[in-house]
Amino acid sequence: MRRPSLATRVLPLAFALMLILAGCRSVPMTPAPSPSPTSFPPQATPSFAPIPATPSPTEEAPAHGGTLVIGVLAEPDTLNFSLAREPVSYWVLACLDARLVRVRDDNTLEPQILAEVPTVENGGVSPDGRTYTLRFRAGLTWSDGEPLDARDFLFTWQLLNDPNYPANSRAGWDLIQSIELSSDYLTATVHLERPSASFLDDTIVGIGERPNGFLLPAHALADLTPQEIAEADYGGVGHISSGPFVVEDWQPGQQLTLERNPRFHASEVYLDRIVFRFLPDTQELLSQLTSGELDLVAGLPEWSLAELQAHPELLTLVTPRGGAVAMLVVNVRDPAALSQPHPILSDLRVRQALLLGFDRDRLVDELLLGAVPVANGLLDYTPWQARAAPQASAEFDPERARRLLDDAGWQPGPNGIRMRAGEPLQLTLAVETNPERDFAFKRQIAASFAQDMRALGIDIRIVPLTRSAREQRYDLLLCWCDRRLTPSGLSALFSSEAIPGSDELASENVTGYRSELIDQLLARQEATTDAAARAEILRRIQYQIDLDLPVLPIYVHVDIVTGRNHVKGLTPGPMNGIWWNPENWWISSQEALP
Repeated sequence: MRRPSLATRVLPLAFALMLILAGCRSVPMTPAPSPSPTSFPPQATPSFAPIPATPSPTEEAPAHGGTLVIGVLAEPDTLNFSLAREPVSYWVLACLDARLVRVRDDNTLEPQILAEVPTVENGGVSPDGRTYTLRFRAGLTWSDGEPLDARDFLFTWQLLNDPNYPANSRAGWDLIQSIELSSDYLTATVHLERPSASFLDDTIVGIGERPNGFLLPAHALADLTPQEIAEADYGGVGHISSGPFVVEDWQPGQQLTLERNPRFHASEVYLDRIVFRFLPDTQELLSQLTSGELDLVAGLPEWSLAELQAHPELLTLVTPRGGAVAMLVVNVRDPAALSQPHPILSDLRVRQALLLGFDRDRLVDELLLGAVPVANGLLDYTPWQARAAPQASAEFDPERARRLLDDAGWQPGPNGIRMRAGEPLQLTLAVETNPERDFAFKRQIAASFAQDMRALGIDIRIVPLTRSAREQRYDLLLCWCDRRLTPSGLSALFSSEAIPGSDELASENVTGYRSELIDQLLARQEATTDAAARAEILRRIQYQIDLDLPVLPIYVHVDIVTGRNHVKGLTPGPMNGIWWNPENWWISSQEALP
């Protein structure tokens, strides 16, 4: 059995560790409609700013004013969302810019720039999935006072699809065939080349460290060439905002200061300023936090959980990252001859034995203090999560794993390593070396797996990944996979069309997994606009992948934020961490500040 309650596993820790439970339950795909907020896929249209609960007499009401100083390990590479690649860039952008639609902490959708979430029911999505009608809020402005409307959507599409513009992603935008604007510029009718249910997920809805949902200001950039836009000050102190804050000052290598945007359309923005301070050392971040120089530290690596035990005075929030799953990628093709099946791993019984014999609970307890969830599937803690198949959710069972290896013809050898036809049961496990700061921790994960496999009679040789994963010159690959996954990502990972070949090394199906059923289901989910029907197709896809085991899920990555107790209003969720509502953050004047 999987551990029944993750919260009970973190209570014994010496520091105030809170596992955010919003993602700790299965998220229903089609719950009963409620007036606000909407489910994801949406069933109703929520209001933009839900009315906050009235504080009880013993609760402190949110206060206006103050500066929140956040320590981060890296500096933004740019504040132009269409060029940004550093996660910290998107954390800053979440404070600077609104999104067309955002995901709240409970995985429901909330329109920001749009007046409503487009659905089939409200006419926002055509039944054939080829036309999206986007209705913009009236009266919105950019921080310089210029109107924010459908013209910005049109411009963003035109720029991102310009071959001369170095966009970080064109996902979804490249499906658009044409856009029609209403005379008041408050409606954009978007025609796609083909039906796409994922257009909402990948283009309209803002999710994590992705460019989804942001727009570029047409009035400020339209007269520039693509190259001039890429180099423009819009990516720096000249950024024009649509969200609760604007750029006040940027001192390269030191800090970035934001101040409240007086033109932001939400009724309340509590903080006067947010300062992002760049300190590329975890120990220095924690030192400045405990000394009071910082109020909050964001983006800590998972291996820092052990260090946080030494700071019981801090409040640490640990939130599952929806769809970000550390996993072992199984190469079902022969690394020496990719046209042939793998001589060992093409046997499902061996793949099942690898999973059943891997004590993932022990790994999580020993390396991560039991503070992260063991993974069941690749869409864990997302709005598209489905119940896992028996293999993925099965408990650690080394005896069953040994029986499976026996059945597959692998018999115990004299040195403890199983043999078949004179060949040892030996596999290479490649470990990515980037980012360098995480490499030692990845090696620990790999060593824990190798230890469990040795007990089964499997010899695991851990090697650094020195070539592109798309070349598939490994048996197993430890995939960090810390980027949040959406349903379209399943096609990239498991479609047979995405298997790397000599002419298409950019493909991402580095398992070599091929399933006619999965190919059919992936195509169907993309073309299905009915929320309930699409949810069922996605359930079947996840179930079949869990049965076939082209990947072995290990654990769900987490966002780690730690801070002092005077920082209030943080309500992290699986799809955006703390970054979905910076306008609601505030500083308590009643909490003691040493």
